[in-house]
Amino acid sequence: MIQNPSNRLWVKFSVFFMNRSQFSHQFLALFSGTVLAQVFNLASYPLLTRLYSPADFGLFGTFIAASAIPGLSPVADLNWP
Repeated sequence: MIQNPSNRLWVKFSVFFMNRSQFSHQFLALFSGTVLAQVFNLASYPLLTRLYSPADFGLFGTFIAASAIPGLSPVADLNWP
């Protein structure tokens, strides 16, 4: 895939001239969303273990692990400019 050199230049230009408050705001938005998703995930496990048997919970874990593999295929095509 041929990349547009002006696109790479724009990324470097925008990151260089981003002030600290913009960067910290965007970082905190991304970080807090990730932390909230992980907390929700961890908080749901005790409920799931009470609702499902160990065999069903194991099948659920297998399904989640198997579905994560095809989910990575769009990310595998990405590359850093």
